[in-house]
Amino acid sequence: MKIIFIAPLERPLRPLALAMPRTLEIEIIATCAADSGTWSDADDPGLSWLGTIAIRRFRVDHPRVPELVTRLERAMGTAAASEDLERRWIWESGPNSWLLLDYLAHLSPTIDAAVFFGLNAATTILGLPLLGERAILVPQIDALPGGRPLRPSLHRVAAQAAAILCSSEAERCVLGSRLAPRLGTRVGPLEQRLPELLEQFRSSAEVAGFGRSVAESGIAGPDKSNV
Repeated sequence: MKIIFIAPLERPLRPLALAMPRTLEIEIIATCAADSGTWSDADDPGLSWLGTIAIRRFRVDHPRVPELVTRLERAMGTAAASEDLERRWIWESGPNSWLLLDYLAHLSPTIDAAVFFGLNAATTILGLPLLGERAILVPQIDALPGGRPLRPSLHRVAAQAAAILCSSEAERCVLGSRLAPRLGTRVGPLEQRLPELLEQFRSSAEVAGFGRSVAESGIAGPDKSNV
Protein backbone atom coordinates (compact mmCIF):
# COMPACT_ATOMS: atom_id res chain seq x y z
CA MET A 1 0.00 0.00 0.00
CA LYS A 2 1.61 3.27 -1.13
CA ILE A 3 0.99 6.38 0.99
CA ILE A 4 2.22 9.91 0.47
CA PHE A 5 2.55 12.58 3.16
CA ILE A 6 2.30 16.17 1.85
CA ALA A 7 3.33 19.14 3.99
CA PRO A 8 5.23 22.42 3.73
CA LEU A 9 8.12 21.07 5.84
CA GLU A 10 9.34 17.47 5.76
CA ARG A 11 11.32 17.22 9.00
CA PRO A 12 8.29 17.31 11.37
CA LEU A 13 6.80 14.33 9.49
CA ARG A 14 9.77 12.03 9.97
CA PRO A 15 8.77 10.64 13.42
CA LEU A 16 5.23 9.88 12.23
CA ALA A 17 6.47 8.22 9.04
CA LEU A 18 8.90 6.07 11.04
CA ALA A 19 6.08 5.05 13.42
CA MET A 20 3.85 3.73 10.62
CA PRO A 21 3.54 -0.03 9.96
CA ARG A 22 6.46 -1.44 7.99
CA THR A 23 4.04 -2.85 5.43
CA LEU A 24 3.35 0.67 4.10
CA GLU A 25 5.37 2.25 1.31
CA ILE A 26 5.69 5.89 2.36
CA GLU A 27 6.87 8.95 0.46
CA ILE A 28 7.12 12.39 2.07
CA ILE A 29 6.53 15.27 -0.35
CA ALA A 30 7.44 18.77 0.82
CA THR A 31 9.20 21.98 -0.11
CA CYS A 32 12.88 22.74 0.33
CA ALA A 33 12.03 25.20 3.11
CA ALA A 34 13.01 24.72 6.74
CA ASP A 35 11.42 27.89 8.18
CA SER A 36 7.69 28.59 8.05
CA GLY A 37 8.33 32.29 8.70
CA THR A 38 9.79 32.95 5.27
CA TRP A 39 9.55 29.62 3.34
CA SER A 40 13.03 30.30 1.98
CA ASP A 41 14.68 27.28 0.37
CA ALA A 42 17.15 25.66 2.75
CA ASP A 43 17.58 22.10 1.48
CA ASP A 44 18.46 20.80 -1.96
CA PRO A 45 15.57 19.70 -4.19
CA GLY A 46 15.19 16.12 -5.28
CA LEU A 47 14.95 12.67 -3.75
CA SER A 48 16.59 11.44 -0.55
CA TRP A 49 15.93 8.52 1.79
CA LEU A 50 15.24 7.97 5.47
CA GLY A 51 15.68 4.22 5.63
CA THR A 52 12.96 2.91 3.34
CA ILE A 53 11.02 6.21 3.41
CA ALA A 54 11.40 8.38 0.31
CA ILE A 55 11.65 12.15 0.86
CA ARG A 56 11.08 14.37 -2.17
CA ARG A 57 11.60 18.13 -1.93
CA PHE A 58 10.63 20.90 -4.34
CA ARG A 59 11.78 24.50 -4.55
CA VAL A 60 9.49 27.27 -3.30
CA ASP A 61 8.37 29.72 -5.98
CA HIS A 62 8.68 32.84 -3.82
CA PRO A 63 9.42 33.64 -0.17
CA ARG A 64 6.85 34.64 2.43
CA VAL A 65 6.83 38.25 3.63
CA PRO A 66 5.48 38.07 7.22
CA GLU A 67 4.47 41.73 7.42
CA LEU A 68 2.38 41.47 4.25
CA VAL A 69 0.71 38.24 5.39
CA THR A 70 -0.17 39.87 8.74
CA ARG A 71 -1.82 42.80 6.96
CA LEU A 72 -3.81 40.43 4.74
CA GLU A 73 -4.95 38.38 7.74
CA ARG A 74 -6.19 41.54 9.46
CA ALA A 75 -8.07 42.56 6.33
CA MET A 76 -9.65 39.12 6.08
CA GLY A 77 -11.11 39.61 9.56
CA THR A 78 -13.33 42.41 8.28
CA ALA A 79 -16.83 42.06 6.88
CA ALA A 80 -15.60 43.47 3.55
CA ALA A 81 -13.18 40.57 2.96
CA SER A 82 -13.59 39.24 -0.59
CA GLU A 83 -12.64 36.02 -2.35
CA ASP A 84 -9.99 37.96 -4.25
CA LEU A 85 -8.47 38.90 -0.91
CA GLU A 86 -8.57 35.27 0.17
CA ARG A 87 -6.78 34.20 -2.99
CA ARG A 88 -4.12 36.86 -2.36
CA TRP A 89 -3.74 35.60 1.22
CA ILE A 90 -3.31 32.00 0.04
CA TRP A 91 -0.67 33.04 -2.48
CA GLU A 92 1.29 35.26 -0.10
CA SER A 93 1.03 32.86 2.88
CA GLY A 94 2.50 29.99 0.87
CA PRO A 95 4.44 27.92 0.47
CA ASN A 96 3.80 27.82 -3.27
CA SER A 97 5.58 25.30 -5.47
CA TRP A 98 4.16 24.67 -8.91
CA LEU A 99 6.62 21.81 -9.45
CA LEU A 100 5.26 20.12 -6.32
CA LEU A 101 1.67 20.56 -7.51
CA ASP A 102 2.54 19.23 -10.96
CA TYR A 103 4.11 16.17 -9.35
CA LEU A 104 0.95 15.56 -7.31
CA ALA A 105 -1.27 15.93 -10.37
CA HIS A 106 0.56 13.10 -12.13
CA LEU A 107 0.90 10.90 -9.05
CA SER A 108 -2.74 9.89 -8.50
CA PRO A 109 -2.71 6.55 -10.40
CA THR A 110 0.29 5.30 -8.44
CA ILE A 111 -0.88 5.84 -4.83
CA ASP A 112 -3.51 4.48 -2.47
CA ALA A 113 -3.85 7.42 -0.06
CA ALA A 114 -2.50 10.96 0.33
CA VAL A 115 -2.23 12.57 3.77
CA PHE A 116 -2.21 16.39 3.71
CA PHE A 117 -0.90 18.25 6.76
CA GLY A 118 -1.93 21.83 7.58
CA LEU A 119 -5.21 23.18 6.21
CA ASN A 120 -3.79 26.72 6.15
CA ALA A 121 -0.84 25.72 3.95
CA ALA A 122 -0.89 26.37 0.21
CA THR A 123 0.42 22.83 -0.32
CA THR A 124 -2.93 21.62 1.07
CA ILE A 125 -5.21 24.36 -0.27
CA LEU A 126 -3.95 23.88 -3.83
CA GLY A 127 -2.86 20.24 -3.64
CA LEU A 128 -5.68 18.40 -1.88
CA PRO A 129 -8.27 19.05 -4.63
CA LEU A 130 -5.96 17.19 -7.04
CA LEU A 131 -6.26 14.00 -4.97
CA GLY A 132 -9.58 14.47 -3.17
CA GLU A 133 -10.91 10.91 -3.50
CA ARG A 134 -7.72 9.58 -1.92
CA ALA A 135 -7.02 12.48 0.45
CA ILE A 136 -6.85 12.39 4.24
CA LEU A 137 -6.74 15.84 5.83
CA VAL A 138 -4.83 16.52 9.07
CA PRO A 139 -5.95 20.15 9.62
CA GLN A 140 -3.55 21.21 12.41
CA ILE A 141 -5.84 24.11 13.30
CA ASP A 142 -6.59 24.40 17.03
CA ALA A 143 -8.14 27.87 16.88
CA LEU A 144 -8.78 30.75 14.53
CA PRO A 145 -7.98 34.39 15.42
CA GLY A 146 -10.82 36.10 17.27
CA GLY A 147 -12.92 32.96 17.22
CA ARG A 148 -13.76 33.57 13.55
CA PRO A 149 -15.37 30.75 11.56
CA LEU A 150 -13.41 28.80 8.97
CA ARG A 151 -12.90 30.83 5.80
CA PRO A 152 -15.05 29.65 2.85
CA SER A 153 -11.98 28.76 0.78
CA LEU A 154 -10.60 26.54 3.56
CA HIS A 155 -14.00 24.94 4.14
CA ARG A 156 -14.25 24.07 0.44
CA VAL A 157 -10.86 22.38 0.55
CA ALA A 158 -11.68 20.40 3.71
CA ALA A 159 -14.99 19.29 2.21
CA GLN A 160 -13.15 17.56 -0.64
CA ALA A 161 -11.16 15.23 1.64
CA ALA A 162 -12.27 11.61 1.87
CA ALA A 163 -11.45 11.62 5.59
CA ILE A 164 -10.31 14.04 8.30
CA LEU A 165 -8.05 13.35 11.28
CA CYS A 166 -8.23 15.88 14.13
CA SER A 167 -5.89 15.97 17.10
CA SER A 168 -8.64 17.14 19.50
CA GLU A 169 -12.35 17.80 19.84
CA ALA A 170 -11.52 21.51 19.85
CA GLU A 171 -10.02 21.17 16.39
CA ARG A 172 -13.08 19.29 15.18
CA CYS A 173 -15.23 22.16 16.48
CA VAL A 174 -13.13 24.71 14.58
CA LEU A 175 -13.85 22.83 11.36
CA GLY A 176 -17.58 22.90 12.08
CA SER A 177 -20.35 20.33 11.99
CA ARG A 178 -21.22 20.80 8.32
CA LEU A 179 -18.24 18.78 7.14
CA ALA A 180 -19.15 15.14 6.53
CA PRO A 181 -16.27 13.40 4.75
CA ARG A 182 -17.11 10.13 3.03
CA LEU A 183 -14.92 8.04 5.32
CA GLY A 184 -15.62 10.09 8.44
CA THR A 185 -13.80 12.33 10.91
CA ARG A 186 -11.62 10.80 13.62
CA VAL A 187 -10.10 12.37 16.71
CA GLY A 188 -7.00 11.16 18.51
CA PRO A 189 -3.25 10.54 18.24
CA LEU A 190 -2.06 10.33 14.64
CA GLU A 191 0.17 7.33 15.37
CA GLN A 192 -2.95 5.38 16.36
CA ARG A 193 -5.71 6.78 14.18
CA LEU A 194 -3.86 7.03 10.88
CA PRO A 195 -3.12 3.28 10.51
CA GLU A 196 -6.77 2.54 11.39
CA LEU A 197 -7.97 4.93 8.71
CA LEU A 198 -5.56 3.56 6.12
CA GLU A 199 -6.97 0.11 6.75
CA GLN A 200 -10.43 1.55 6.13
CA PHE A 201 -9.14 2.98 2.84
CA ARG A 202 -7.82 -0.45 1.91
CA SER A 203 -11.16 -2.15 2.49
CA SER A 204 -13.35 0.58 1.02
CA ALA A 205 -14.69 -0.24 -2.43
CA GLU A 206 -15.76 3.40 -2.78
CA VAL A 207 -12.26 4.67 -3.50
CA ALA A 208 -12.20 4.75 -7.27
CA GLY A 209 -9.21 3.14 -8.90
CA PHE A 210 -7.87 2.06 -5.52
CA GLY A 211 -4.56 0.24 -5.71
CA ARG A 212 -4.08 0.58 -9.47
CA SER A 213 -0.56 0.65 -10.78
CA VAL A 214 0.62 3.01 -13.49
CA ALA A 215 0.66 0.15 -16.00
CA GLU A 216 -2.92 -0.81 -15.15
CA SER A 217 -4.15 2.75 -15.42
CA GLY A 218 -2.57 3.38 -18.81
CA ILE A 219 -1.35 6.78 -17.59
CA ALA A 220 2.32 7.70 -17.63
CA GLY A 221 3.95 8.41 -14.29
CA PRO A 222 5.36 11.81 -13.33
CA ASP A 223 8.41 13.20 -15.05
CA LYS A 224 11.00 13.43 -12.27
CA SER A 225 13.66 15.06 -14.42
CA ASN A 226 12.61 18.60 -13.46
CA VAL A 227 12.58 18.03 -9.68
